[in-house]
Amino acid sequence: MPLPRLPRLCALLALCAFAGALHASTALKPNFLFSDNMVLQRDRETPVWGTTTAGERVTVSFLGKSATATAGADGKWSVRVGPFPAGGPHELTISTASEKHVVKNVLVGDVWFCSGQSNMGWSLSQLNSGPKEIPLANHPRIRLLTIPQRGAPRPLSDLTGATWTECSPESVKTFSAVAYHFGRELQSATGVPVALINSSWGGSAIQSWTSLPTLETNPDLVGITSNYYYPVRRFEKEFAAGVVDERDAYIDPGLQPAELGWEAAHFDDSKWRDWEQPGEFGSWGKPEHTQGAIWFRHSIDIPAEWTGKDLVLALGAIANYDIAFVNGVEVGRTDKAALATKGRGRREYAVPAGVLKPGPATIAVRTFNATGAGGIRGYPEWEKRDIGFHPAGKPKEILSLKGTWKYKVGVPLSTRGVTVDAHSHKLPSCLFNAMVAPVVPFGMRGVIWYQGEQNTGNAWEYRAQFPMMIRDWREAWGEEFPFVYVQLPNLGGSPSATPTADSQYNDSWTELRDAQWRGLTEPRTAMVSTIDLGDASIHPSNKKDVGARLALAARAVSLGEKIEYSGPLYAGMAVEGSKIRVKFSHVGGGLVAKDAPDGTLTRFAVAGADRNYVWAQARIEGDTVVVWSDTVPAPVAVSYAWAINPLGANLYNQAGLPAASFRSDDWPMRTLGKKAPY
Repeated sequence: MPLPRLPRLCALLALCAFAGALHASTALKPNFLFSDNMVLQRDRETPVWGTTTAGERVTVSFLGKSATATAGADGKWSVRVGPFPAGGPHELTISTASEKHVVKNVLVGDVWFCSGQSNMGWSLSQLNSGPKEIPLANHPRIRLLTIPQRGAPRPLSDLTGATWTECSPESVKTFSAVAYHFGRELQSATGVPVALINSSWGGSAIQSWTSLPTLETNPDLVGITSNYYYPVRRFEKEFAAGVVDERDAYIDPGLQPAELGWEAAHFDDSKWRDWEQPGEFGSWGKPEHTQGAIWFRHSIDIPAEWTGKDLVLALGAIANYDIAFVNGVEVGRTDKAALATKGRGRREYAVPAGVLKPGPATIAVRTFNATGAGGIRGYPEWEKRDIGFHPAGKPKEILSLKGTWKYKVGVPLSTRGVTVDAHSHKLPSCLFNAMVAPVVPFGMRGVIWYQGEQNTGNAWEYRAQFPMMIRDWREAWGEEFPFVYVQLPNLGGSPSATPTADSQYNDSWTELRDAQWRGLTEPRTAMVSTIDLGDASIHPSNKKDVGARLALAARAVSLGEKIEYSGPLYAGMAVEGSKIRVKFSHVGGGLVAKDAPDGTLTRFAVAGADRNYVWAQARIEGDTVVVWSDTVPAPVAVSYAWAINPLGANLYNQAGLPAASFRSDDWPMRTLGKKAPY
């Protein structure tokens, strides 16, 4: 009689075993980096780590080699495997007595950590060249990984939401353009698989990429002791409460019922308050709600001869989103999708001829600001360009809209959690904790870095902060890996008229370049000058040549190739009577006055004891440059390309690489004593 019960018992036992297996399968968790499509660093032992049940033995096997470790009381385990030669694909096996993880499609090659702010993060789809480059990006020997943008008050050991992919037209769309071009050049030159880990955040400051213990060893230097602890303690509290990483909750909800009609040409805005435009409002200034929808309205008479013509409404930069109306007709909008796909920092909307009628034109702009300061920012000062209307194709024929506008708050936005999360890319150590620490100590060849724009206001301080961060990362990894970085490019329209009356961006773009140059005092570093690759945008479109120059430097510093990888770098000077002789390293086969058949060099200047720089003549003599000015009979200092946009600077080497800007003096600069905002 009991026999008929056996099938039920067996089924029950099988179900229990299955449930137990399901439960056990959640115990072994390799770090997120060890997943399908990954790359292991070649030619060295590389760490593999994760978590499991305390006391469990974990074995990692790859290409006939294996290593075993026992998980500690906290469940963490780590082994080192290798070295392995470049190649693949292979499978990596991670197992315990009861579980087995197989990581598929694993290559062995060179791993590069690609970090910085927006110019590192700028994707291929945001470039004008993207439509041509993306369809050609089939490179299965290049692997891509993007670290999610988030901050943390304490170092994280693992992440979710980050997966490796093969480089394809689909996966590369939103990937770093600089990193992609770097990887493509490197892989083509070496034939070795390349892994690119993009860990970048637009507007991020260097102090956020540096660990807190390192920052705290130099509190006076980085100026964080009085300002740091309140925001980070708040960050930690809200992090624990789960209110960070909610940036999507602060995206523009769109036109709301209470705002209907505010765009109309004849809407009565007489009771609205006044605001000068362009005029960004601060986080703690007016309007009273700086987060949320704020409307601006203005009226102006359009010239009679423009009636019936296509015009452009040029508003420049707006933070963060906007909808623009002319005579009640929507002429353009920039929302989250537009920013993500086009990186559109400037609002220049087409106004069809039929929209304008004889008489006044009414402009209504609904801005939506998610964090910090916002509003209609207009154009940078150095462009000398007003907001306004102009005929299509004729931006210089501007009808200025600069002046007093009316404004009214539309939909306000709660600031709970937003200050912490939205500004974590500037808070000290927060990006190191969330976007660097989870990758430590993954085996890698080196780092490429493109950052500095956010720190131009404290460029003097950056002299110490930058090498401090390099040392901090190397200490975290426990190795002196190569660190290759981009010096800020030229930016803007017209160059300065004199060597000292330069129009600067955020205090001193040139002083930040100088601080970056001084980072070369750290061993195994290389800097690529991009002083000829910029344009009118803070996000220059030529990312291809930036990546190619980084690859050159990486091949020299990391792989030991005997190639020239840098433009001429200032290496000292000597006064010879009324002239100064400047010495250079990286002459690359000889110095060249590019595009000057007569050998004329431009953008050199000299100064006497009065510390007043004046333009100077300069000529190449061997591997040196001799500089002089008849108005400075006793020169004591020399400079070159000391401008935000040193248009015409033409000192290169035979390798075709531009000389970096420099000043030979040690006089205090304009950012001396200025601290980082956090």
